[in-house]
Amino acid sequence: MKKIIQKLGLSSLILALAMFGFVGGAVGEAQAATTFTLAQVATHNTAADCWVAIQGNVYNLTAFIPTHPGGAAAIIGLCGTDGTAALTAAPHGLSVVPTIASFMIGTLVTANPVLTSVSVTAAASSIAIGETSQLAATPKDQNGNLFVGATTAFTSGSPAVATVNSGTGLVTGVTAGTSTITATSTSGSTTVTGTIVITVTTMASTPVLTSVGVTPANSSVAVGGTATLTATPKDQNGTTFAGATTTFSSGSPAVATVNSTTGVVTGVMAGTATITATSVKGSVSVTGTATITVTAVVSGGGDDQNENEGTEVENEHTGTPPPVNGGEHEGGNTGGGTGNHNHGDNNNSQSTSNDD
Repeated sequence: MKKIIQKLGLSSLILALAMFGFVGGAVGEAQAATTFTLAQVATHNTAADCWVAIQGNVYNLTAFIPTHPGGAAAIIGLCGTDGTAALTAAPHGLSVVPTIASFMIGTLVTANPVLTSVSVTAAASSIAIGETSQLAATPKDQNGNLFVGATTAFTSGSPAVATVNSGTGLVTGVTAGTSTITATSTSGSTTVTGTIVITVTTMASTPVLTSVGVTPANSSVAVGGTATLTATPKDQNGTTFAGATTTFSSGSPAVATVNSTTGVVTGVMAGTATITATSVKGSVSVTGTATITVTAVVSGGGDDQNENEGTEVENEHTGTPPPVNGGEHEGGNTGGGTGNHNHGDNNNSQSTSNDD
């Protein structure tokens, strides 16, 4: 036996023995059954007795441990588990399956998946005030596989520091500090939670277009009149954001139109119109609005009245009769005019008498 070992080498001998079922423990178990539960696999969890479930099959990798190119520790850590995710990930990929095909001893009987845990990851665990970070929750079953069918909701432990959309998991920084975000996954009567800590800082290193303000927010113009609106894009810190492109549009062009680039509004007819300013930077687009009230122009009768009054004055001084309304009226005016001239003659006559 010693000579055989020396000739074959320890690794080759272990491999040969494994192929014949003498290594890995529970030889009778492997020979008697070709299907195994994950609970059975879990009992073979040492370097001397290493079973691993991969893609629904069960492998005795005891003999493979010393020959694994990536080192023995990588395989020993998977003993007694479902190693599908680990062994099919980079750098192996699916190419690992044919490599270990000769070590397969049966298939895995999977029990119904049970929601067991939920892990939470963040696009960014540190954000500035006003910035956002997208969270992702991954519910898993008892085998560490993705659990399908769970409902997940998010909550913030410190909403004053960071809020989170309960459905989407989008976190927004509010004030400087830290907040623990909890993801709660539920399936039937089973509920599991996972957490992640989000840190909010006071200032962002890179400004992000966050809002646009429009001034004046409310203004009034007459029909045919104009008013100029000003749009001010701002970043997450409330500072004016440079580099955004802004355009204006009217929600009611029949009431008020607006120049899309200058923001000059023109009243068309009486009513109200909402003017929207849209600021864009890259893929980010924000909007702000202002309300314009258009009033009708009121026309008065003052000019006609002055014109009539002027005519009457002219008639009084020139002695020209106004339009004839009746014979009696005409005679009266004419008589009055003659009386005025006669009065002048009497004065002249009196003056001559005094001279005599």
